Amino acid sequence: MPDGSDLRAASRPFSSAAPLRSIQQVLRESSSAEERVGAVMALRHMDVRRAVPLLRQAFAHESEDVRLLAFAILERREKRLRARIQAAESQLKRASSQPATEPSERAARWHRRLGRDHWELVYGGFVSGDLEPAVLGKAREHLERAVALEPEPGPLRLLGRICLRQRDPAAARAWLARARDAGAAAATLAPWLAEAAWQERRFGEVAAILRSVPRAALRRPELDAVAAFWTRYPGDARPGKQGRRESPNSAGAEHSAAERSAATDRSVEG
Repeated sequence: MPDGSDLRAASRPFSSAAPLRSIQQVLRESSSAEERVGAVMALRHMDVRRAVPLLRQAFAHESEDVRLLAFAILERREKRLRARIQAAESQLKRASSQPATEPSERAARWHRRLGRDHWELVYGGFVSGDLEPAVLGKAREHLERAVALEPEPGPLRLLGRICLRQRDPAAARAWLARARDAGAAAATLAPWLAEAAWQERRFGEVAAILRSVPRAALRRPELDAVAAFWTRYPGDARPGKQGRRESPNSAGAEHSAAERSAATDRSVEG
C-alpha cells in the first residue's frame, strides 16, 4: 500500500521535469505559492493517518493561504466523519426498533460501521488524550456486537488492533486468532501478532512470527524497515543484541506519524 506522501495525486501544479518531492518537503522548502497550495490540496485524497499530521504541520506555515486551506480540509474531514457516525447511530436505532426480514444483518452492518468510524477518530488523530479511551471503548463495543452477529475476519482483525492500542495484548491475540479462524490471511495478521508479542516482552517470538509469512507480504512503506530489522537471520546483527528493540509496528499504524502528532498536541480498517 503506497504511503501517499508524494505528489503524484497533485501532479498538475508541478513540473514533470522536476524531481518528485514529498508534500512535507514542498511545504517546508518551496518558494512557489502554487506548489504549496497544490501540496495541501493533495492531502484531501490521502489516507487519514498520513494526511492529518501533515495538515496539522501546515497550520504553522508562514503562508496564510496554506494555513487556512489546511484548517478547512481538516475540519471538513472531521465533520464528514462525525456526520457519518451520527447517521449510522440513527440507522442502528431504527434497525433495532423496527421489525425486519434480517434484523441481525442490519444491526451487524451498522455496528461494523460505527466501530470502524470510532476507530478512525483515534487512528486519524482527531481525538486523543482523555477522550481516546472512551472513543476506543465505543469502537470495541460496536465491533464486539458486530462479530457476535456476524464473525467476519475484517472486524475481528480490527478488534485485535484496538486491543493493542489499549495495551491489552492478550485480548488482541485472542481476537486475531478468531480472525485467522474466520479466514483472514496470515500476512495481514502477522504484524499485529508480532506487536502483541512485543507488548508482552516476548521478544524471541517477534522474529518467528514475522518470518512465518513471505517477506514480500511485509514490504509496505509503513512496515518494511522494521520488518527487515526483526527478520534478520543468523550472521546478521540480531534484534535485541544492539540498539533498542523496535515495536514490529513502530513504522506502522500503532506508532504512526499521526499518533506522534496527536501525542504532541494531546488532542478506516485495514
